[in-house]
Amino acid sequence: GYAAACVGMLLLAPTSWPHYFLLLVVPVALLVARLPGRAARGVMWACLLVAWLPGTQWAKMTLGPERAMGMIKNRHAPLTPAENLLVASLQTYALAGLFALTLRLPPGPGTPAGR
Repeated sequence: GYAAACVGMLLLAPTSWPHYFLLLVVPVALLVARLPGRAARGVMWACLLVAWLPGTQWAKMTLGPERAMGMIKNRHAPLTPAENLLVASLQTYALAGLFALTLRLPPGPGTPAGR
């Protein structure tokens, strides 16, 4: 529950995004320890890789370096809906994937039987 709450808080509070790797230590440790199956672990590592990219790395690769630098300085042309969904929101999707994985974690060894 704590791991899901931490990741959910990051999804709801964008002001904490510059520090989200520090806040993801416990959820990721629980995912590494308890996540069953290779496919789920692959999804976890893919989400972490995307979340680990610098904020404008994907924008540099898709929109070009000039436009990505404009995004850093908040001096860019408005993004189209497709650019917003496919480029600017990529790290949000990675956090949503980690949130979904933490919701599906199996209970730990000390969990009461009524869960």
